[in-house]
Amino acid sequence: MLKISVKLMLTLGMVFLLIVFYNYLFSSQQTRQQQEILELPLENLIPGEMHTLDWNGRQVFVFRRDTSMIKALQQPNTGLFDAHSRHSRQPQATRNQTRSIQADYFIALDYGTDLSCPLTYIPAEARTTVSPWWGGFRDRCRGSWYDLAGRVYKGQQAKRNLEVPVYSIKGNVLNLGNHPINKQTP
Repeated sequence: MLKISVKLMLTLGMVFLLIVFYNYLFSSQQTRQQQEILELPLENLIPGEMHTLDWNGRQVFVFRRDTSMIKALQQPNTGLFDAHSRHSRQPQATRNQTRSIQADYFIALDYGTDLSCPLTYIPAEARTTVSPWWGGFRDRCRGSWYDLAGRVYKGQQAKRNLEVPVYSIKGNVLNLGNHPINKQTP
């Protein structure tokens, strides 16, 4: 009798785990398909300005780069941990030197990749311990440094570049979210 009870409990436990696992996979796929789509006009964002907004319960920032910032990103920088963004979470369309669809706009989640702390923009003129420093971002908790394309520097607590969400820019409007023209690759 005890053996039958144990086998029945194990079988029910396995069925329960399979149901939970199936629901988790199915619901996360639905969540990705039901993401809120947000539009933001870009015409009033001036170079060097960072605008933060709430999207799907997360903070996202939009940073406008000027010509000198874009040129700085084209310089070789051996101080970066993942300079070519091979291990970054970002859409395929942003796998380039600027990690953006248009070089003058950088869009990323407003959280450091170490403890998910908010970020602060630090201009090129600021005194930092990072070299070379052409401007970028720093997380407010443990102080990890990121360049103007959200790539983390070596020797930081963080080991991943900032996450870039799915987005598109049509005309002068930023569209955050899953758009048919914006297929995200894992």
